[in-house]
Amino acid sequence: MKAIIFIRSNARKLNIEHGHVGWAFETKPGIFQSGSIEDMDINKRWTRETNNPSAIFGIGPENGKYPTYDLSKTIQISNPNIISALETQKHVMNEPYNFIGKNCMDATYLILKNYGCILPEPKKIWNPIEWFNNINAQANFLMNSVHKIDFSVYEHPNCEGDSERYRSNNETISNPDIHVWGRELGDNVSSIVLRKGKLRIFEHQKYDGKFYDLTQAGLYQLKDFGFEDKMSSFQAWA
Repeated sequence: MKAIIFIRSNARKLNIEHGHVGWAFETKPGIFQSGSIEDMDINKRWTRETNNPSAIFGIGPENGKYPTYDLSKTIQISNPNIISALETQKHVMNEPYNFIGKNCMDATYLILKNYGCILPEPKKIWNPIEWFNNINAQANFLMNSVHKIDFSVYEHPNCEGDSERYRSNNETISNPDIHVWGRELGDNVSSIVLRKGKLRIFEHQKYDGKFYDLTQAGLYQLKDFGFEDKMSSFQAWA
């Protein structure tokens, strides 16, 4: 049986990138309970039974009502306590939100801990990105998207750090001078996840005529193009 932790790595509060997490756990082979505490309002939380939680989190929970998540980690549990996890899920859905002790990370931790997962304690790691990174499992990308243009840029080669995500439902986006500079990433970008659309990348600061077009969905390491982990500008098309 499986438990899955999902993260929207570019979620922010007060212009600080901290991440946002949600959960899924298998109740019978191929059937999952999934959900998240999206915000302080008790109405901004959801659960759903599904056979494909990655699609729900990747497209945007509640059919796009909430932003898409971009990474997940899966943990195999040989003897899960399904009843305890279901009871805990019901409990956290009715608990008032509190930034300390009753947030999205605390809810995910409690549910999956009672399911049988060994996870870092939130009280020792307050940042959901750091908490997610300390979970002993491989991170996987969610490639689903309803957007015509959808890609993320990451600072670290193993995609464990800060990110920026760009999404549009417009037919086209074309801007030869869109900079990453000024956010946490600066001009240091080591990998790109392309989900939908076409993306041309180039080094604006030291532009020598070299660029690359990314046309297939997937993870691209900039070092493979000889960009030395630098990317300051891009053009995108639906």
